[in-house]
Formats: sequence, structure tokens, C-alpha cells
Amino acid sequence: MTEIERPTITLPAVLQRQEFASLKADIDQGMTDLTEGRLTDFDAGRIAERGEILSARSRST
Repeated sequence: MTEIERPTITLPAVLQRQEFASLKADIDQGMTDLTEGRLTDFDAGRIAERGEILSARSRST
């Protein structure tokens, strides 16, 4: 029985550590992008225009 109980207890903790490591890597990448000037201001209009272009392109294919 302990062979089943142990993974049931430890597996969620392992998955949580992996998720935190992935989140930290994403944050670190974002901070690197910020310090190296690879970010632009949020522009909802530009995002909407890009979505319309992509949507029109997918309808035509």
C-alpha cells in the first residue's frame, strides 16, 4: 500500500516545483527582454489589427 501512497503524496509536489521553475524561467526571460530593450508599449489597436489580418488570411486559405 505504501508503494501507491508515496507517489500520490510526492508527485503533486514534484509537479508544483516544475511549474514554479517554468514560471521563474518565464519571468527571468521577461526581465532579460526588459533590460535589453526588446519590449514595446501595450497597443490594443495594433493587436486587434494583427488579429484581423491573421483572421482574413486564415479565411482565404
